[in-house]
Amino acid sequence: ALVESQELRGNRPGAEAALAKARLQKLEPLDAAYLDFQASTLQGNPDAILVALRRVSDLSPGDTVLIRSLAELQTNKGQFAEAAASWKKLRQVIPNDQDALNQMGYSLAWSGDYAGAVAAMQDYARIRPGEPNPFDSLADVHYMYRKYAEAARIYQENHAKFPDFLEGGELYKAAWAKFMAGDRKGADTVFAQYRKLREKAPGTPLVSADWLFRTGRRKEGLAELRSRVEETGDNGEKLFLLNQLAVWDLLEGDRVAAERDSKAAGNPTSAAAFLIRFSTLPSATATEWQARANQMHLNPELNALRKLALAYALVLDGKKPAALPLWKELSEESKPVDFPMRAAWTLLKGEQPKLALVPDPRIINAFAAVMQTQPAR
Repeated sequence: ALVESQELRGNRPGAEAALAKARLQKLEPLDAAYLDFQASTLQGNPDAILVALRRVSDLSPGDTVLIRSLAELQTNKGQFAEAAASWKKLRQVIPNDQDALNQMGYSLAWSGDYAGAVAAMQDYARIRPGEPNPFDSLADVHYMYRKYAEAARIYQENHAKFPDFLEGGELYKAAWAKFMAGDRKGADTVFAQYRKLREKAPGTPLVSADWLFRTGRRKEGLAELRSRVEETGDNGEKLFLLNQLAVWDLLEGDRVAAERDSKAAGNPTSAAAFLIRFSTLPSATATEWQARANQMHLNPELNALRKLALAYALVLDGKKPAALPLWKELSEESKPVDFPMRAAWTLLKGEQPKLALVPDPRIINAFAAVMQTQPAR
């Protein structure tokens, strides 16, 4: 308790002195383990924290808060199989903990255990048959493992039973699942249902244009988005759409239009807008792009964007070989649960990610088409 109180006051020397004094005492194993956890926390050593927390949890199997903390930490460290075991342990203590069931299923999926993940999600659905989330999670697992037809079927059935779930987002997921399965006509039909349902919702025009652009109808997607820019009276929406147009202009090889659209959006007010503005600079050699990145005047909190801006700019200027080392570094520096970043690196190498990224209409990524996994038709 003294160690904790000193730590809460910001008195690290006092906390370390209390730790040293405590270690001189005759302690029970659980107390000794908890002191190790406090020491590793003071040192800020993530690996030591994980080891210590696991030991504390093992010695206190009924402490559900500890088990949950351990599972979350293991997930963030990319120890997915271990996280699944911790979630399973939590479920044994609290059999009907639906979050533990859900997280266990996803952890098994991320660990590479498709059969185990499906079984966990089916168990989750059995316990919570009147709720939509278990079936959505089950479909997500199928999607991750590229069982697209099965995923589409479950998403659609789930929407039919729970039409308000995810504000109709199950239809969006089903549309992409059908598209990835090769059923383009069926995909368009389901997407049209989603669009009609969300007709008056903010963001729908962009999602609709994005669907066209990323399913191979680039000119139609660009035209639809440009039409929306001209007709909207919402300045915030207009700036957002202009930035998206700039990315698509670059993918179409029209750097003049990209620069025009980006500048029309005004000074960048978000990280994405900053990345886009940098990418629309005139075409240059890889060396010149590097010099431009080095000359950026960034606030300290934005400095991490320098490498990402350069990485995107090189790809969008057709300098993929020069971009690959940067994407490798970005992937290695990212958290294990940053699946989009790791997937980008894998796709740029010309390989398929181990797991497919599940689509979500609530997450709009202006650069989604840059890492397109399907060839345009």
